[in-house]
Amino acid sequence: MFFQISFLRQLTTSFGRQVEPCLFSKKTHLILPVPLFVCPGFLTELVHLKWRLHFEFTTAVGQLEGQTLSDDSCKLWQGPFQMKTEQMQWDLPIKILPTLPSLAESGIADGISNQQF
Repeated sequence: MFFQISFLRQLTTSFGRQVEPCLFSKKTHLILPVPLFVCPGFLTELVHLKWRLHFEFTTAVGQLEGQTLSDDSCKLWQGPFQMKTEQMQWDLPIKILPTLPSLAESGIADGISNQQF
């Protein structure tokens, strides 16, 4: 008699967080530090380790109506205290490759590059 016990449990761990306010910005940048101790992605019969970048975007639904305060020498815009917003989430799958030369030379790096995530 043969039976199979399946333990399907998904665990998500976050290694960093960055918040980028970009009101009135045409471009912004992202610096992504990847710790050297993290394991590259792999797939076995029991474990499937994959990496992703998780983005959350918050956008205003309507026009931004704030106050314009003016002085003789300058103008200052103050945003509204409350506004209606929408949120969008996006998960971008990425591949983390080995950083140790011993892992890169072994078959681990070849197995990672041929996998489909």
